[in-house]
Amino acid sequence: DYVSYNDSILKERGLWGQLWSMVKISPAFITSLLYKVGTLAIITTLFKVYSGVYIVFGVLMTIFVAYKKTKVDKFGNFSKQGTKMGIALFYGFTNLTMTAKCPSGTRQENYPVMLAVTTTWVILHSTALASIIILVSLPTTYHLPHWAD
Repeated sequence: DYVSYNDSILKERGLWGQLWSMVKISPAFITSLLYKVGTLAIITTLFKVYSGVYIVFGVLMTIFVAYKKTKVDKFGNFSKQGTKMGIALFYGFTNLTMTAKCPSGTRQENYPVMLAVTTTWVILHSTALASIIILVSLPTTYHLPHWAD
């Protein structure tokens, strides 16, 4: 059964077990969320209008990565290409700030795609931050026009 609600981490646990599970995964979740939101805040603040190009490029890149990484035979009973594209679109549009599991499969089936999408965003954000550091360290003639304000 590929229904997402049958694959909950909190399923078949009491209240204390559910709370303990949430405490165990919170550091990784919060760290990932802070990194992604923090880098996006820096990128959008310094790149302003150009940050839209960056975000669109990142979404398209994650759609491509998710499409390539998705194993069609492990998901649903839909047409193979339609399912693969649907999963890729889901990951492309929902994983900008936090990693979300596609409801079309179990955690084990989604893990490789989630890891690839998260890795893609980490590489993109790190590259963007390094580019900002380099641009800021250059003489003011190389700065973006809106930085003069």
